Amino acid sequence: MNQASTPRIIIYSTPACPDCRVLKEWLSQQSIVFEERDLTDPKISAEAKSRTGVRVAPITLIGNEVFYGTFASQKPGLMMVIKRPSLRQLSWLLGGSLLLCALFWLWLAVQQQEATLAIRPVGQGVSMPDGFSVWHHLDANGIRFKSITPQKDGLLIKFDSTAQGAAAKEVLGRALPHGYIIALLEDDNSPTAWLSRLRDAPHRLG
Repeated sequence: MNQASTPRIIIYSTPACPDCRVLKEWLSQQSIVFEERDLTDPKISAEAKSRTGVRVAPITLIGNEVFYGTFASQKPGLMMVIKRPSLRQLSWLLGGSLLLCALFWLWLAVQQQEATLAIRPVGQGVSMPDGFSVWHHLDANGIRFKSITPQKDGLLIKFDSTAQGAAAKEVLGRALPHGYIIALLEDDNSPTAWLSRLRDAPHRLG
């Protein structure tokens, strides 16, 4: 039990009260800190009467909630109050839920963002990838694309989402022969900027 999440607990008791002893033992077993006040002191007895309306031990004061009577009669109510989430805990739970929702929607937005896959031959003697062959491999694996555009020294393939682009990269990585760089680009890159990204991508050389 997190004591920081529990309001201040005061136990009004007497030394000879059996239920007081059982109540205090139970709270200690729950690792709950409490303050004990002795009702045999006239000042404490008057205080208990003023704050709770009773002065028969044991009296349990948790925040503004008062419990009195035997331990057996108090226990159900005490458990409800002690285990009740605090306002701080509820705030953390709400904040965590909102953060998870925001991350989920961000992930969805990224997945729906258009993507471009760039294929470029490296090394001398490696020809441009064949657009029809690329189309065949993508179609055979159920991957839809928007366009295949030949460039000066490579191909640019447009997809409706980054998920499709990532799937295409995996398929073409297995299907194409060695000697090509295959890189997935973000949609905000201009077509002429992809070559700089390709320099940082892993090479598939024989």
